[in-house]
Amino acid sequence: MTVQRFPSPAMYVDALQNTSICLGDPDLKGASPRLDKLGRPRAISGAFASVFALRTAAGKRYALKCFTRDVPDQDIRYAAISSHLAGLSCPWQVGFDYLDPGILVDGTWYPVVKMEWVDAVGLTQWIDAHLHDSVALAGLAGRFVTLVQELSAANIGHGDFQHGNLLVTADGSLRLVDYDGMYVPALAGMRASEQGHRNYQLPTRSDTDFGPTVDRFSSWVVYLSLVSLALDPSLWRLLREDGAEHLLLAGEDFDNPAASFRFSTLLSHPRDEIRALAAQVHDQLTKPDRNPPALTAVIIDQPSRSGLPSWLVDHVTPSVVPAPRRFAQPAAAFRAVGWTSITLAAVVLVLGVAGLVAGEFAVVGMFMSLTSLAGSGAVAYRQRPEIGPASTVRKKRAALESELAAATKRVSQLGTELKRTDQENEEFSSKYAQRRRDLKKHYDQELLSLQNSARQQLKEINSQMGRTTSEQATEARARLAKIREYHKVTYLASFRVSDANLPGIGPFVANRLREAGIVSAADVLSVRYEVNRQYNTRTPWFRLRSGAVVRVQGFDEAKAKILLAWCRKHMKSAVQTQPRTLSKEVENELANRYSERRLELHAEREKINQEIAVKQAEVTSSLNSARAALDADLTRFNVAIANVRTQRTMILQQANSHVLELQRRLQMISMDADAHQEITYLRFLRFALLGK
Repeated sequence: MTVQRFPSPAMYVDALQNTSICLGDPDLKGASPRLDKLGRPRAISGAFASVFALRTAAGKRYALKCFTRDVPDQDIRYAAISSHLAGLSCPWQVGFDYLDPGILVDGTWYPVVKMEWVDAVGLTQWIDAHLHDSVALAGLAGRFVTLVQELSAANIGHGDFQHGNLLVTADGSLRLVDYDGMYVPALAGMRASEQGHRNYQLPTRSDTDFGPTVDRFSSWVVYLSLVSLALDPSLWRLLREDGAEHLLLAGEDFDNPAASFRFSTLLSHPRDEIRALAAQVHDQLTKPDRNPPALTAVIIDQPSRSGLPSWLVDHVTPSVVPAPRRFAQPAAAFRAVGWTSITLAAVVLVLGVAGLVAGEFAVVGMFMSLTSLAGSGAVAYRQRPEIGPASTVRKKRAALESELAAATKRVSQLGTELKRTDQENEEFSSKYAQRRRDLKKHYDQELLSLQNSARQQLKEINSQMGRTTSEQATEARARLAKIREYHKVTYLASFRVSDANLPGIGPFVANRLREAGIVSAADVLSVRYEVNRQYNTRTPWFRLRSGAVVRVQGFDEAKAKILLAWCRKHMKSAVQTQPRTLSKEVENELANRYSERRLELHAEREKINQEIAVKQAEVTSSLNSARAALDADLTRFNVAIANVRTQRTMILQQANSHVLELQRRLQMISMDADAHQEITYLRFLRFALLGK
């Protein structure tokens, strides 16, 4: 089967600069693409396609998916998916049309997917914005379960559950995009066209994993993250770096769960829900022979209206308020003793008061009466059966109040320690981030220095390369000029004056010319005349090729003109017969010589490039090693701080539970103590005297 070559993202960018020509769909013709900073169509590129945002003249927006890789039976797949989805009406669906032909690139039509535009943000961006809104996160987790269940009910497998394909609208609704790898029943028996994002898939997944259950593992990964963040938002920063292409777990955790810091953190978390979900995902990795179970929702434990966690509310059951305790009717023995003593003391007291005027006796009597009354009352009060329970419950309340105060103080101290742990974590993370920035800055400067040095060297070599070309051309012109000059001189030298039979220039004059250095047409370059105004004559002076300027005795202007005309006639012939180009032999000699020089320069340039590549690799390796050391420090610190935080959180939870238990017990004992508030000595005296 022939594999079709698809355009690159850059080729699609070029084509979409004129949508009136490249797009065949009537809705999309002439649409305006979203542009980047350079004014070119902005592409969001993935492994197998690039997506462009388009706005039509009517203002309607679409997403255009342009494929960069050939997918076998792509048209069949999309036809089956479209047909199956047409029978559904689910809130997560996004409308699309598979267009073939769709886009014209370099004279060839290619298929595209025209998708409904969704005003939404990616899952990680939404989490960043709602990280501390536990209600919103819990709600999204619930809606995600609904989405997964709707897919399962429709016998659909999406094939690539991941943060980039889960969009969240302004009202919190989930929209599912990218249906390239979707399974529908009509595609049964085919292989998967893709294997999904590695940060969400089982390491053992292959293209044979293609069916309605293909999303089970990835759905647990997403759900674990959403629930965990709803319960503990600090996990977002602890387990994930900014911009990371995963949620709370990544592919490296799936490859080696036993060595995973992220799994360790989640499996040891104080919250039962997080530990249970993490264990579920962990089991799916460590027990590959077992098919992942379907996703089921957990009850996310939110605080109750009472301020207590819902799991604790059940343990704090309101008690029935005890009936108030009062003094009952005294027993017969008490009446015989108590009433007599109290009555006598009371009579004496009355008489003493009435006879105050009697002086000291009255005062002493009243004092004795009061003493008798107090003593008799105290004895009687202590003998009452109501006193023991009242005293016991009051002592218990005082002890519980003291214990509760100490426990509350302990909770405050533990809370401070936990805050200090978080502060230490933030401080270390801040220092770690700064160290990474400093490290990158240092190595960036090293790389820049290397690049500048290499740039200067390469600039000089490129300059020399340019000069070799011009030098070759210059030398070729010089060589040609020299050859032409040699030809001209040689040609002219073959025409001797003595053989020319020029008028007025016989052997005698020719001999004088020879003595002056003029033998052939090659010797004379030009002539100038010396004017003698007295005799009205012009004496010729000849400038010779040798550089000399001579005068020939007896050689007048007329003879000079004849000689000069003869020389020019032969000069014209010499020029006409000069070679116009270098011979192949000379051209090859020049080309070979300068080619060798260029090869030397190429070799020097390649050597510099190799040296700079080696040095850059060394710098990058050093940077990676330094980063790895920093990351190892961070990992060790994170493991240590996570263990400390987990331990302190558990201790704090236990302390809080103890405080709540003490509060419950104090509430109950206080109700009992309040029921005994009538059991006092004064109330007893009133009861003893008045019977009520």
